[in-house]
Amino acid sequence: MKEKRSECCPDVVTFTTIIHLYSVWGQIENCQTAFNTMLVEGLKPNIVSYNSLLGAYASHGMHKEALSVFNEIKKNGFRPDVVSCTSLLNAYGKSQQPKKAREVFVLTR
Repeated sequence: MKEKRSECCPDVVTFTTIIHLYSVWGQIENCQTAFNTMLVEGLKPNIVSYNSLLGAYASHGMHKEALSVFNEIKKNGFRPDVVSCTSLLNAYGKSQQPKKAREVFVLTR
C-alpha cells in the first residue's frame, strides 16, 4: 500500500529559521540566498525575518551588510525594533566602529 505524502510548503517562519541556522553554521552567503528565495516564492518577510538576516551579518562583523538590511527594514515599511538596533550595535562593535555604534545608540533614545 502506498502512503500518501503530505506536502509541507515552507512559509516565512521556515525561511527565517533557515536563515538563522545558516548564520549559526557560519554560512552567511546562504542567509541572503534563503532570504531571496523567500521573496521569489512570493512570501513577504516580517520584522523577525529581517532581524534574522541583520543578526547574521552583525554576528559576523559585516557592518555594511547589516546597515543595508537595517535600511531595507525602514524602506519596506517596518519600524526597526530593539532587536534591529541591538544587532546593528553588535555589527559596529564587532567591526570596531564605536562612533557608528554611538550614532545608532543616540537614534534609539
